[in-house]
Amino acid sequence: MLNIIGGLLGLLLDKAPSGKKYSVFESQEAVVSALLAHHESKPGMSKSNLEHKFPEAKRSSGAG
Repeated sequence: MLNIIGGLLGLLLDKAPSGKKYSVFESQEAVVSALLAHHESKPGMSKSNLEHKFPEAKRSSGAG
C-alpha cells in the first residue's frame, strides 16, 4: 500500500520530461489539504496521519 501511495504522490507532484506538471498540486501540503477537504470524515484521514504516512510512502516507493 505504501508503494502505491508513494507512486501516486510522485505523479501528483512531479513533472513530465517536457517540464509540464502532471497535476495542479504544487506541494504535498496541497495534496493533504485537498484530501482532507473531500475525505476528512473517513478513518485514517487526519492531517497528522497523512503527514506521517506520506514521507513513509515516498521512502518505500523510492519517489521524491
